[in-house]
Amino acid sequence: MNGELSRRSLLAGAGVLAGAALGVGGRLWQDRRRYGELPPHNGLVLLSGEELSRGEQRRKLVGEWNSDEKHPHVTLIELEGSTDLRRSEIVAAAQMGGHRYDVVNVDVAWMAELIDRGYLAEFPSLDTRDFYGSALKTVSAGGKRYGVPFASDAPLLYYDKRIASEPPRTFMDAVDLGRRLKKDLGEEEQVYAYAGQFMDYEGLTVNAMEIILSNGGDYLEFDGLAVEALRHLVGCLRDRSVVGEEEKNSLRLFREGRAVFLRSWSYAFHQLVDVPPFKDDNERLGVVALPWPGVLGGHNLAVTTTSALRREASDFIVEMTAPGSVQRTFGCGGYASPRPSSYSDPKCPGIDEGASVASETEEERTPDLKEFAANVHLSLTRTETRPLTSWYPDYSLVLRRHLMRARAGDGEIDDRELREEVRRIRGVP
Repeated sequence: MNGELSRRSLLAGAGVLAGAALGVGGRLWQDRRRYGELPPHNGLVLLSGEELSRGEQRRKLVGEWNSDEKHPHVTLIELEGSTDLRRSEIVAAAQMGGHRYDVVNVDVAWMAELIDRGYLAEFPSLDTRDFYGSALKTVSAGGKRYGVPFASDAPLLYYDKRIASEPPRTFMDAVDLGRRLKKDLGEEEQVYAYAGQFMDYEGLTVNAMEIILSNGGDYLEFDGLAVEALRHLVGCLRDRSVVGEEEKNSLRLFREGRAVFLRSWSYAFHQLVDVPPFKDDNERLGVVALPWPGVLGGHNLAVTTTSALRREASDFIVEMTAPGSVQRTFGCGGYASPRPSSYSDPKCPGIDEGASVASETEEERTPDLKEFAANVHLSLTRTETRPLTSWYPDYSLVLRRHLMRARAGDGEIDDRELREEVRRIRGVP
């Protein structure tokens, strides 16, 4: 490969609209060609997910890094769609070799697998004092750390206070209450009792695990309470009490008044308070830490083992995950910070301080973040991590397959087969 041909040019030639200097996000291509090794002066390439925050805060952080000529330029590649697709791209890039990505924004669910495969480099020393312990667990293996927490998604329950005076205590309570309330509205056919994430991707696994925990079950052993919870979920999906969508569509249905309750992450808050009906009445939106046991979400920034610029990539990660950076992505954009200090005095720098950082979009509305921040912090202190093992992706696929099969079939969960498959994956006799 011609050494003068930059990796950035290669990305564009492969069909990528890649940019970050002005905060413009790229879109990932489907080309799988091998790039080979490239000279170090080509800068860094960051693979991330779709930008969901209010005001595109992550893109702005990358753009500000690029505005300093002393920094190596970072080309941002955004992959739309589920986190499962990003995992597949990271694995494919590593298996093909070459120098494709320097930094990857990894869902916490896939960290253990990628570490075990040797795709992520050990991270230099890190001051861990201002991170949630649960977030640090997701970047750790064998006494070493392989990244830095960038966001710790907190499961929250949203509701319209004009419809529901208070939140339910369990998932089953939420569905029952939602059914009664939508009858009172006289819109049984148009309104769902509950909106979550129940399409065939990682969101389904997380929601199913939370529903099992809500019923007192064990999502690894699949005891009677766990199977009961799954059958209840499938029944609710089949009778359309619960709507099975991915994150953006479940959020849209709630915003349109077509779902009584919404289970989502913290970024949804800003997207709801910025639009009617909640924009017109700041007392109308109810949001609480998920009342039943929640499962930790989030993303970590990690350096790939194929990067030729590991030191520069590590410096970039330190800047992106600094207290001021994650304070901003939370306060302005809604991504839950992995640092407890972000919640002691929550604000959006640039709006609350009168600085020039805020965009016109952000200036449209600055909600009171204190109560919201308190609920996010509460959620983060009581959520549990998914199994931090390399077999977790296979577990997730098996659970989703059984749920989707039951939903499309007669509604029954073959609990014996499910238990046997999961035991085999876990290596349990």
